[in-house]
Amino acid sequence: MIFMPMFDVILAGVEPHQLGSASGLLESIQQLAMSVGIAVVGTVLFGVVGGARGAGAFVHATDHALLVCVGLLVAGAATVTLLPRHARDGAH
Repeated sequence: MIFMPMFDVILAGVEPHQLGSASGLLESIQQLAMSVGIAVVGTVLFGVVGGARGAGAFVHATDHALLVCVGLLVAGAATVTLLPRHARDGAH
């Protein structure tokens, strides 16, 4: 939902001879961002669970982690609406 339009806009400002390097760097940053996102959600999940035991504690913590995921999804959707429709002149 967000990566393809974002990649298109970012790579539009790169010279053609640098597209390979820019694409690789962009992919590395995407992987890092996904890892940080997973770490944030995991931290919320296990922070809320704490030392509690039982299914109820885990379900309660999962509710919190799900809210964080929904918040990240809403932030991503809002970001996509701010991107231009076409990155390069003459693109359709």
